[in-house]
Amino acid sequence: ADGQSWEDSLAQLELDSLASLFTYQPKEAHMLALAYSSDSINANHLLYDVALYNFTNFLIRDYELSLEMLGAQEVLMIRTFEDAEDVLRYMAWMSFQGQRPTDKYPGLRLLPVSESNWPLIQERFPEEAYRRFLEDYYQ
Repeated sequence: ADGQSWEDSLAQLELDSLASLFTYQPKEAHMLALAYSSDSINANHLLYDVALYNFTNFLIRDYELSLEMLGAQEVLMIRTFEDAEDVLRYMAWMSFQGQRPTDKYPGLRLLPVSESNWPLIQERFPEEAYRRFLEDYYQ
């Protein structure tokens, strides 16, 4: 009826069911994963820009930065934010020499993660399913 094959419908159902595994805990400590492809983004340049942004904008806060792998996905992890509001504020204001991170680094994806969702994401990283969860709760 809507032009989707049953395989597409099944895939959508699977994504919805994976997305339902995540829980929204806004008061919990959060972290931010900057997901990128090393084919198009230099991790050291990204790390430098995040460190410079943090150093020039946060005199009191000291965020921990680390380059990690989420399955096959390369990420720069920024830890630790007090709660969901804290990480969303950071994402909204984040800029690299006046440019939005996604403008300076096309293909960069910003993924806020709560402490309780972190183990689930590490176990297997269905980014599309996690994006659905983010769209429902982190907009």
